[in-house]
Amino acid sequence: MRNMPADKNRRVLVIDDNREIHDDFRRILSPATVRAAALDAVETAVLGTPAETVPETRFEVDPAYQGQEGVLLVKKALEAGRPYAMAFVDVRMPPGMDGVETARMIWELDPNLQIVLCTAYSDHSWDETFEKLGHRDGLLILKKPFDTVEAFQLAHALTEKWWLHQQSRRKMEELESRVAARTSDLQQINYALQAEVIAHTRAEEELRWKTAFLEAQVNSSIDGIFVVDEQGKKLLQNQRMTDLWKIPQPIADEKDDAVQIQYITSRAKTPNEFAGKIAYLNSHPDEVSRDEIELIDGTALDRYSSPVRDKDGKYYGRIWAFRDITQRRTLEAQFRQAQKMEGIGQLAAGVAHDFNNILAVIQMQAGLLKTGPALSPQQLESAGEIEKAAGRAESLTRQLLLFSRKQTMQPRDLDLNQSINDMTKMLRRTLGDAIQVQFKFSMEPLLVHADAGMLDQVLMNLAVNAHDAMRRGGQLVIETSAVEFDESVRAQSPLVRP
Repeated sequence: MRNMPADKNRRVLVIDDNREIHDDFRRILSPATVRAAALDAVETAVLGTPAETVPETRFEVDPAYQGQEGVLLVKKALEAGRPYAMAFVDVRMPPGMDGVETARMIWELDPNLQIVLCTAYSDHSWDETFEKLGHRDGLLILKKPFDTVEAFQLAHALTEKWWLHQQSRRKMEELESRVAARTSDLQQINYALQAEVIAHTRAEEELRWKTAFLEAQVNSSIDGIFVVDEQGKKLLQNQRMTDLWKIPQPIADEKDDAVQIQYITSRAKTPNEFAGKIAYLNSHPDEVSRDEIELIDGTALDRYSSPVRDKDGKYYGRIWAFRDITQRRTLEAQFRQAQKMEGIGQLAAGVAHDFNNILAVIQMQAGLLKTGPALSPQQLESAGEIEKAAGRAESLTRQLLLFSRKQTMQPRDLDLNQSINDMTKMLRRTLGDAIQVQFKFSMEPLLVHADAGMLDQVLMNLAVNAHDAMRRGGQLVIETSAVEFDESVRAQSPLVRP
């Protein structure tokens, strides 16, 4: 709006490839005087007054002979602050852009410019024209050959329309300026109030954020949280607390927590001691407590309680936290058992080494006896039995060393039937009289490549597991056989190889 001319704008652009058309428009729009016969007729018909001579009206007419040239003139006029009010545009202007495309490009530069499309015939239907240009109030159609008065009336009416539109915009801008000036004082007055509202809103948001953060922290805790006020009444309880103590939801939702306290107390293994601790801490607000308790279902809990105070020391209540430590206790017991087993293994290793030294002497002496002169057959048999017994004892010490992991594995070809048969006496002594052991050996040798001591240990583990499964006694059958695994068996267990 700042670049618009102050006086009425009578600038008209004529875009047509025919020079005679330009001459016609100049004669029509720029004469010394003009007698508007058509306007007189309209005035007489509407107002009933005689027609009078229209005062002299001159238009500033600029020619353009192609669409591109017309678009360039519109651009330059805008840049100079002297825009055109309207344009007469011929529809057909070979070989350049047609009038429809020219009008579209002009409106991209100056949407306010009024356009009259001049045509005797056209390559575009009216629907196609409006589809390309849209239904705009700044578009009119003038059929050739056009009447002189009609062309003048269009120029006069459209330039007036352009001017009234600009005036209207100026009035709106002035009105907006006055409104802005009048509202400026109110805005200044409101600034202080807005600042107070913003400060109050921020305080509320910060409080809501802190509350939401506290609730999220409490609800995501692995501990059961239970908060009471200075009177010992429930203020806050997270879901973990409900799940940990297996509190029925209706009881947990009760505002009066007396029923819940009674339920929790009944779940403790020592309810009187539990209730006494609660009463003591509620009456001693400065006390901090931490201990371990056990529930009737065997669950072990770490219990922590601390007073809730503000920075000035004012007492607001007490927080209780309960953490499930049942698994930790189980792991601690397993760790202690593992330490015991490690000690037993070290002891077994020491005994096995010493026993091996004794066996070496026995085997050496038995060998010397067998080589002695004049031994009877019975004496030779006894010396042989001594060697066999020493060999079995050596196998036992090797198992002890494997148990304590003090000896590396020495795999070799073994007959599975013979290896199990050598373990029969030890298995029966280990399992006791309540378990009857029965052996069913394969008729054919079953050769495996394994460490003898490790194989004995596997067999012993299987037998002990079976013993543990038969607390009241029973029968254990150990059977060997050759089995061939095919692809169908492999499909059931991916660890099996054909």
